[in-house]
Amino acid sequence: MVITGEGRAFCFGGDVVGFQARMDDVTDYVDEIIGHLHGAIRRINEAPFPVIAGVSGTAAGAGLTAYAEKLAAGRTKAYAAARRLIRDSHHTTLPVQLHNEHATFKANTANGDFREGVAAFAEKRKPAFKGS
Repeated sequence: MVITGEGRAFCFGGDVVGFQARMDDVTDYVDEIIGHLHGAIRRINEAPFPVIAGVSGTAAGAGLTAYAEKLAAGRTKAYAAARRLIRDSHHTTLPVQLHNEHATFKANTANGDFREGVAAFAEKRKPAFKGS
């Protein structure tokens, strides 16, 4: 997924015009905005695929598009598993993280992309991943 904005700047958060319009109940409005924002952050954090922010300036353009396409054409389940392991590593102990890595690796051996990657390596050809 590539998240982009419009115009010359990208902002995800408060609505200053909305603050002004709802100044009488601005704290309720902040609760609403934060609720939506935190929900979006949780969904992005837990997404089973790579998430890229496309921003105006030097980080955007064909390079970013090519990177996003390369990720989308790759081992998406493996990327999701790696992302989950990295995210979870911030609040687990090393023994737990090593156990999780072992279990995740074993679970991924059952998917089609793992088998395709192994076969392509052995046959010295480019793999044809399908996200399975």
